[in-house]
Amino acid sequence: MHLRVKGHSDNGLNKLYNEDTYLIDKSFSLFILCNGVGDQTKSAQMSKKTAHFFLKHVKEKKRVFITFNEDPSLANREAVKHCLDEIIQTLNKTLWKANQNNPSKKTFGSTLLFSFFIGQDLFFGNIGNGCFFLLRNIEAFQLNEEHSRFKDLIKKNKIPVEKRDNHPSLFEPTFFLGAHRFVEPDLFHMEAIDQDFFLMAADGLSAYLNPEFLSDTFEKEISFEEMPQYLIKKAHQEGAKDNVTFVAIQTGKPGTLKKKKSLADQETNLPTQKIIALRKVPLFSNFNYRELLNILEIIDLKKFSTGDIILHEGVLGSEMFVILQGQVEVSRTGKKLTTLGKGQWFGEMALIDDEPRSATIKALTPSAFIVLERTSLFNILEQHSQMGMKMFLSMLKNLNQRLRTR
Repeated sequence: MHLRVKGHSDNGLNKLYNEDTYLIDKSFSLFILCNGVGDQTKSAQMSKKTAHFFLKHVKEKKRVFITFNEDPSLANREAVKHCLDEIIQTLNKTLWKANQNNPSKKTFGSTLLFSFFIGQDLFFGNIGNGCFFLLRNIEAFQLNEEHSRFKDLIKKNKIPVEKRDNHPSLFEPTFFLGAHRFVEPDLFHMEAIDQDFFLMAADGLSAYLNPEFLSDTFEKEISFEEMPQYLIKKAHQEGAKDNVTFVAIQTGKPGTLKKKKSLADQETNLPTQKIIALRKVPLFSNFNYRELLNILEIIDLKKFSTGDIILHEGVLGSEMFVILQGQVEVSRTGKKLTTLGKGQWFGEMALIDDEPRSATIKALTPSAFIVLERTSLFNILEQHSQMGMKMFLSMLKNLNQRLRTR
C-alpha cells in the first residue's frame, strides 16, 4: 500500500523547549510520536530515547512481521501484537528501574504513539494522552481514548465548564512509560483502505482537535501538503500552550482530502462492507467505530456454495452469522419460513445461550458471511466493559420490542 507521510513539531507559543519527538521510517512503514514527561530538558531526551529504542527493537523482530505479511491469519496477527507488547514492556521496565534507582528525583518517562503498516494492515499503539484519528470517506473518528487526568476529571464532572480551557491538568497523562512497573498499552489492528487519512497527535495538538474539526477539512479540500500548516494554525489559534507535534498519513495516490460518499453509501471494499454489516446488527447498533473495529478483530469470514446447509435445526451452536453476499433460506421442520439477504443476520441467540438451533439455514446462492463466536465475544467484552453494557442494553431493547409486538 502506498503511504504518504508528513510529520511536524512546533514549540508552541508558551514553551522554550520541545519535549516531543517523532520518527518516520518509510522503509519499514513505522511512524512514532513520543512526548517526554518530567523535567523539560530531561524529558526531551527521554522522548528521543524512547522513539529510537522502539524503532530499533521493532526492526530486530522483523521476522515476525514478515511471517504475518506472508500469511495474515488471526494467529499471526496476534503474534504481531504480542511482539509489539513485549517490546513496550521491555522499554517500560528499563525506564521504571531507572526511576526506582533515583527515588529522590521526580519520575520521568515518555508517552508513545505509533502506527505500523504491514501491507494494508495497520497496527496502532498508544500509551499516554495523545490521540489517533481516522478520516475515512466523509466521516472522522477518534480511535483511542487518551489517558489524560484532564479527561478523567471531566468524566467525573469535577471541572466546571468555564475553567476547562486553562486547567492545570490539560496536558497531564494519567500513565506513561516509566511511571509504573507494568503498563497496559492500547494495541489494536485494522485494515486500511485507499484514501484513508490518519493523524497521530501529541497532547499539544489533540487537546484542540475532535472528529468534527477533521471532517470539516473535506469541505475545504485541503491538500496533504497543506495539512501541516493547517493543523499548526489551529493549535496557535487556540493558544498552543504545549508543544504541537503530529504525524499525518494518507493511503493511496496523491490528492486533496475531497468529500466522497458516506461510509454507508460506499461498499467498494471488504473492510467497509464488514463495518456496514456490523452497524446494521441491533446488538452492535450503539457501538462506536473503535468498538466495531474490536469486534472485527475476532470475526471470521466463511463462504458457502449453493445448496450448502449452514445451520441445522436442533443442533447446538455458538456462532452468529451476518450475510455479506448471497441469499439463504430459513426453514423449520421442513417448511420454508423466509429468505434472508445481504446485510441481514441469523443465529444471534447462540451468542447468549446453549439452546439448539431453532431453524435450518440453507444457502440459495454462493454466499459469504461474517461469523462471530460466543467465547471470543465474551472474552473481548470482559476486556471492554463499556462494550458489554452497550450490548446488554441493545439486547433488552430488542427483547422489549418483541414482547410489545406479540
